[in-house]
Amino acid sequence: RLSDNLFGLQAQDYDPGKTLVIDPWVSYFGGTGRDDALGVATDAAGSAIFVGTTESPNSIATSGSFQSTYTGGSIGFIAKFSVSGTLLWSTYYNTLFNAVTTGLNGDIYAGGLTWGATNISTSGSHQSMSGGFVDGVLVKFNSAGVRLWGTFYGGTGADIIYSVRTDVIGNVYACGTTDSPNNIATPGAPKTTFTGIQNAFLAKFDASGVRQWGTYYGDAYDYAFGVATDNSGNAYVTGWTGSSNGISTPGAHQETIGLQEEAFLAKFSSSGILSWGTYYGGIGLDESWAVATDNFDNVLITGVTTSDTGIATPGSFQSTTGGYDIFVAKFNNAGQRLWGTYHGPGYYNWGYGIATDNANDIYIAGLSMSPSGISTAGTYQTTYGGGDAEGDAVVLKFTASGAKVWG
Repeated sequence: RLSDNLFGLQAQDYDPGKTLVIDPWVSYFGGTGRDDALGVATDAAGSAIFVGTTESPNSIATSGSFQSTYTGGSIGFIAKFSVSGTLLWSTYYNTLFNAVTTGLNGDIYAGGLTWGATNISTSGSHQSMSGGFVDGVLVKFNSAGVRLWGTFYGGTGADIIYSVRTDVIGNVYACGTTDSPNNIATPGAPKTTFTGIQNAFLAKFDASGVRQWGTYYGDAYDYAFGVATDNSGNAYVTGWTGSSNGISTPGAHQETIGLQEEAFLAKFSSSGILSWGTYYGGIGLDESWAVATDNFDNVLITGVTTSDTGIATPGSFQSTTGGYDIFVAKFNNAGQRLWGTYHGPGYYNWGYGIATDNANDIYIAGLSMSPSGISTAGTYQTTYGGGDAEGDAVVLKFTASGAKVWG
């Protein structure tokens, strides 16, 4: 123990000329082409499942996997690692994957997009044929890497799934953006008709791949980038919008849009009813990229903002803007904001991912070009290494009440 909240390790009988490896682990994954991991999830056994895109013809798929052959261009992959970092299996898939989640029995759901690819859907799936030029894709694998089902999702326009999440009984939600006038919404949904240029959408499937319902959301220029579920099976969707209609509900935290793109957060019941929706932000640019829930069904969002109002609450970790900041906001499940904060000492900062732990602490993953004001003493990397243009990945931890623990 080095201080109250700082601990170290002392190793004996090792060669100081060699690399000392201490659990947890880190690993490269990929081949001779470009490889991008875009989503990660864990299962009850502690295994980690990664999805993304690759242009590598080698070092991706394992022998005997669902698709062991690279088909060219940029295609998707799913890779599963054990809790100790051993690659259990990995497969190519003719899809660009954006997101992954796990369900009951360690089943894996991945979502993304494709255009005209083969071997995407399974016989009898919700949508076995492509609806247009670009389609959303939702697939399910079991824990051993066997594909259980796959489906297209979309109509005659372009449809992209950006986020997927399961609920407590094994249903799976998918959200994204679409400009298709068909194959998205179900009768009786909160919004059944496409309007404007781009609409967000949310769809619910059961564990067998049968669609329960689907809805558009927004009015003209809307993108849904994150979905989360609570203990009652409600779904929360976040993203950003340029629409002045079709987002907020009466009495919401923020009923009107600012002057630029505005973040939004919406709650849907398990049966697809819109419970509430709110804008979030000020007169600057406000984009929400991720959402999570905690054990008490509170809702957390993160993203990026240039607004100097409408973001932080009095007494928060950072109550004034630094210019181009990460933001974090916490709501209860009734849509009331509990607190909000900026995080950014200047330069450019983005919040792209958010999660909570069993103690309801909050973790943010993102990107920063700030050379100072991000890291705390004693953490993994305390100095900025990204230069002026590249930026560094950042990880932040906050308590449930919004105090910063480390970065």
